[in-house]
Amino acid sequence: MKKYLFMISLVFIITGCTSVGQFQIPTKSVKTQNVALKKGQNWQGAYKCAQGNTALNLQITNVNENNINALFFFNYANVKKGVFKLVGNYDEVSGKLVFEPREWIQRPSGYRTVSMDGFVKGDIYYGKITTAGCSNFQVKLVD
Repeated sequence: MKKYLFMISLVFIITGCTSVGQFQIPTKSVKTQNVALKKGQNWQGAYKCAQGNTALNLQITNVNENNINALFFFNYANVKKGVFKLVGNYDEVSGKLVFEPREWIQRPSGYRTVSMDGFVKGDIYYGKITTAGCSNFQVKLVD
C-alpha cells in the first residue's frame, strides 16, 4: 500500500497537478499570460455542490478595470437550471478572480447563489465555490 501511495504521489509531483474530483488543478507556477477578461466572453465547465457535478457557464457582462460583472448559468442533469448575477474583482497580474453573488434571474426551487474564489491561468479559471456544501469548479474560455 505504501508503495502504491508513493507512486501516486510521484506522479503528482512530476506532472505538477493535483486531482480534485474530476478536475485537474495546477499546483506549479504556470508561466502563461493570463487572459484579459472582456465583455461577452463565455467560460464553460463544471462545479460541485451538494447536488453533485453541475454544468457551469460564466458569461462576462461588463468589465471596468478590475471590476467584473458576470452571469452564472448552471444546469444540473437537465433537470434544474438557473441563472444569477455575479460581481467580482480581478487581479490580472496574479490571476486572482473572486466573485460574489447578486440577484437571481431564474431561480429553481431549493437552490441558492454561490461565491467563487479562484485563479485564471491561461484560458482556465479554477478554484473553490466557497458556499457551504460546495467544493471545486473549473471553467475554460470558449469564446
